[in-house]
Amino acid sequence: MLKNLFVKDFVLIDECYLEFDRGFSAFTGETGAGKSLLIDAMCLLAGERASASFVKQNASKAIVEGTLEIEEGSAVSMILKEAGYPIGNRLTLRREIGHDGKSSVLINGRPATLALLKECVQHEIDIHSQHDTQYLLNKNSQLQLLDRFVKNELLIETVRQRYACLHQLEMEYQKALNTTYNENDLAFIQAEIDEIQTASLKAQEEEELILRQREIQQFEKTFQRLNEAVMLLEENDGVNEKLYQAVRSLSDLKGQRLEELHQCLLEHYNEVVDISEQLKDYIGEMEVSEEELNAIQGRLYEIQRLKRKYGPTIEAVLKRQEEMQQQIQLIVNRQAYMDQMESRIQKARAEFMEKAEELSVLRHQAALYLEKEIEKHCRDLMLPHARFVVDFQQSEGSASGIDDLEFYISMNPGEMPRPLARVASGGELSRLMLGMKTIFTRLQGIQTVIFDEIDTGVSGAVASAIGRKMKALSQDAQVFSVTHLAQVAACAQNHYLVKKKMTETSTTTEVVLLSPQLRIEQLALIASGTISPASLSAAEELLENSQKSRE
Repeated sequence: MLKNLFVKDFVLIDECYLEFDRGFSAFTGETGAGKSLLIDAMCLLAGERASASFVKQNASKAIVEGTLEIEEGSAVSMILKEAGYPIGNRLTLRREIGHDGKSSVLINGRPATLALLKECVQHEIDIHSQHDTQYLLNKNSQLQLLDRFVKNELLIETVRQRYACLHQLEMEYQKALNTTYNENDLAFIQAEIDEIQTASLKAQEEEELILRQREIQQFEKTFQRLNEAVMLLEENDGVNEKLYQAVRSLSDLKGQRLEELHQCLLEHYNEVVDISEQLKDYIGEMEVSEEELNAIQGRLYEIQRLKRKYGPTIEAVLKRQEEMQQQIQLIVNRQAYMDQMESRIQKARAEFMEKAEELSVLRHQAALYLEKEIEKHCRDLMLPHARFVVDFQQSEGSASGIDDLEFYISMNPGEMPRPLARVASGGELSRLMLGMKTIFTRLQGIQTVIFDEIDTGVSGAVASAIGRKMKALSQDAQVFSVTHLAQVAACAQNHYLVKKKMTETSTTTEVVLLSPQLRIEQLALIASGTISPASLSAAEELLENSQKSRE
């Protein structure tokens, strides 16, 4: 969830720091006060593109920073771990936008790409406006949403793997079917196979040869430096001789301390003599052959020649050999090869269909439950006639199985359900989406849901229903709502007022967390446009009833 938000020099906001907790928070204020600026700031943290228009006039840059509390093992923590970013239970995101429109991204204090930011935050925050339905209207994602009801990841992955196997076999079969060969091709391919086989290539061989080549090339330099070391130790007036003379000088002296020093020096002398002998032995063991170096260079040349001809690596050359051997089999035993491929494809298709049909049955069962749940939430949101249908069509097969589905909805009695993406009424669609988000937010693992004026165009009982639904959603996720409705704001645990301050030379926006008394005054002002004993009493009653209400 979003723990805090810091905004500086952002359009009309000089500087603003807000701390958040779990639950439902509402933002209200007069039109033009800058409520949507907070949503814009959160959108930037979610990976939306920046613009120079975000930078406050006369400022060098705008800054938006937020901290997310994330769960161990969550999707975002796995993404960051794979990308090499430090992870913990908190994720700090920062965007800086220059006056030229260029922006930078920091994740936990390290530079990051906008794509990585977006990939991370999409698993944590969902921002929804009246005209922004995001993933719920995306037909491709609707199947994935239904699969969360299925709750059988092993079966879904098995279907994917079996389709991948089937698809690979079908591609190989089609390639073989469309390829023709003649006797000249057979001789040519066999000659190339023989060429590779004669080379007897081995994995890692090239690296080993290069390493040995470097060792040989370093031999002369190593040999020279070892000889220098031995000469310094053993030549006349060298280290060994001087140490020996020093030992003799102390040999006849009496006294415990001097005898100890003599013994220590003698031990060091013996050690140096031993090292000298070992160096001479090592020099004697060093062997280098011009013939070996020539053989290595010749072998490396042969490997490079084969790599240029058949592949960029030894592994690629060996794989090419296998492919050509299959081609030989295809030429010599074409019919038998094709029959074998057909048999393998039939078996793979049967195995795929077995699991795909099993998954399809579970999807149909989950769809019945999903339809009932969504219709229940629609009734809660004053859409009593809404009918939700998961429309199934069987496909030829894909990595997701044999189901092609789309969410359909009808809002009025006798009206045929239509694709969710074609529902016309903005107000009805917003309520439907709110009901769907109540279900899918928990399934998706979304931690923060942000609504930007999705209650536009509604009032009365519908407004109260929307507020109660957002409050219910906040039991599973942190909820923010920018609203014009007192009924919605009264359901929130926290109420923020966004207000504009104007002077002769500047205009700024401030965000204030309201105290209980100021909250009642603000609700009275939103509901009636005035603050009077009657409006305050009504606002106090509205707040009390809304806070007591349960979904």
